[in-house]
Amino acid sequence: MAEETVTISRREYDSLIHDAHELSVLEAAGVDNSSAADYAYTLRREMPCPCRSCAEERE
Repeated sequence: MAEETVTISRREYDSLIHDAHELSVLEAAGVDNSSAADYAYTLRREMPCPCRSCAEERE
């Protein structure tokens, strides 16, 4: 079976990358409740998001 190709806008792509990164940070912090959210936000600074809009904000 051939693999399908899907075309999306750069904005949508960046949004998906950003959301996936946010989830990765929460999972890395072990967040399964709101009490671990503070640690997740600390970890977020240590694990910068690779999406274009976040990279531009850091520059």
